Amino acid sequence: MPEVCSSFSLWIGRFISFFYLAFIYILAALVLRSIGDFMTTQIISETPLQFTHILFLLVVIAGAYLGIEVMGRSAETFMPWLVLLLLFLTISISPQISLDNLKPYFGNGVLPVISASKVVIGTPFHKMVT
Repeated sequence: MPEVCSSFSLWIGRFISFFYLAFIYILAALVLRSIGDFMTTQIISETPLQFTHILFLLVVIAGAYLGIEVMGRSAETFMPWLVLLLLFLTISISPQISLDNLKPYFGNGVLPVISASKVVIGTPFHKMVT
């Protein structure tokens, strides 16, 4: 945060930097909590929440330590496998798909669904302030 300290005076720059770093820390804790809650309620319900948090923190620490290049290479390696897995899952479950299950949502047409989704579309970007 030397840019903030040089733009403002030393004390005001430190004050602003402190609050900015505190915001990043709190936001990271909230994201970690959200991921842990989702994972323990939806996917791995028998696993303790602390273990899930520690596991995700270890992944973040390893990514920060090894750098962005290693994360990019691992994503490049695992992305085809992920696409094939999702394609296999979609094909294997396609006989069970019934479009009649969408009737409660589209009972009044598509327009109410589109107008209600305007608010939700921005939700993933709310935390991208930092």
